[in-house]
Parts: sequence; structure tokens; C-alpha cells
Amino acid sequence: MPTTSPRQRPARRRPRPVGVDTLERLKRLIGEGRYQPGSALPAERELAATLGVSRPSLREALRMLAALGAIETRHGSGTRVSATSAGVLRASFEFLLLLDRPTIDDLLDARGLIEGHLATRAAMLRDDDDLAALNDTAAIMHANAIGSRAGIEANRRFHQTIAAAARSTVLERFMACLDDGIRACIESGAATANTATSHAAHDAILAAITAGDADAARVAVAEHMRLSGINAGSARTRPVKRSR
Repeated sequence: MPTTSPRQRPARRRPRPVGVDTLERLKRLIGEGRYQPGSALPAERELAATLGVSRPSLREALRMLAALGAIETRHGSGTRVSATSAGVLRASFEFLLLLDRPTIDDLLDARGLIEGHLATRAAMLRDDDDLAALNDTAAIMHANAIGSRAGIEANRRFHQTIAAAARSTVLERFMACLDDGIRACIESGAATANTATSHAAHDAILAAITAGDADAARVAVAEHMRLSGINAGSARTRPVKRSR
């Protein structure tokens, strides 16, 4: 006589963590422009009433948003929506560094793709202020050894200035969240890099952008990344660590 198996019970859904639904409602209001970047959020009691949620649920949602960098809480000035997306992207990239452990090679590859495109755009879109800022940082690099603290900082600012000159908000934000990675790339090759060669590589990028030569700017960045990889040596395969 055939036996019948007992009816399987449907899998029970795990309850959503406290604050997740509230988080979604808050994100929707921010996305709809109800709360603008840089603007203050209402007091906790008022905001909870607006969302139709309990205050404990609201507090949990606010903690999540703060951890992501989407809001900022300051003593005496309340809670504000972050002025830009940079903090959100940076927090996400910090998790990438912690969990996926990308190597210097990974970052050089990403930088080559992103910065090559940014330099191309910068050559076409830069203005006099951008060129002045690039020349200022290049002068600081020339006045310092490539591995010195001042040299490393000027190097980082040089690449950030190119990103700003490209007039691409999204890619500029990506460059901002790659800050730890860029610093790691620079520091990994600083010990073996030839200062004159490094200066020449940056000068070639600057010359191409100044001349408005997009193709030359892209080629100069590719050569700079190639030299950076050579200078990094065995460090290329090591996981990147957060600088702070």
C-alpha cells in the first residue's frame, strides 16, 4: 500500500529586522526630494509621525543610514541628510576593502580604466582654474620626493583634481571613494619609484590636458599606471589595507 508523505509546511519567512521598512520609507522620501541633500531632518517625534512608525523603529533606521554615510548627526545641530553621495560610496568601498580584499593590481586596473576616461574628459572640459590647480599640485610634487608625505599627498590631489576637471559627478564620486586605494597604490610604489620618472609621468598627463589632447591624456595615464605597477613590484598581489 503506497504511503503518503506528510504535507510539507511552507518555509517560514524570517521577520524583517526592526527599522528596515522604516529605512525604505525614509529612502523614498529622500529620493522624492522631500528632504534635500544638506537639509535637516525633522525632530524624532515629528519624523516618526510623518512615517507612521514607532520611535524605536525610526532610531534603528537612522542608525542604518548613519552607518552608510547617508545622514550626519552632530551635537547641537540635529540630523541632516548628507550633502553629497561621497560618504555613502566611501562606506561601501570600505566594506569592499574589508571583505573582498582587492589587491594593488585590482586597483591599478580599475584606476587605469576610470582615470583614463577622466583624463580624456578633463582634456576637453578643463578651464583655467583646473589648470592652475593641476600646476600647483605638480609644483608641490616637483619640490618633494615622491615617497615623502608631502609628495604622496600632492600626488593624490593631482588625480582628484583631474577627476573634478572631468565634470562627471558620478565618476568623481567613485574616485573619492577610491581614496584609500589610490593612497595604497602610491605608497606601494613609493619606496622603489624614481622621483624624476614619476614627475615626468605626471607632467605628460598635465601637458596633454593643458593642450586639450584627449588621446594623449588617455595614453599618458595608461603609461603612468604601467609604471606604477612596475614600481609596486611584489606588493601588487597583496590585499589593500584601509589607511585609517
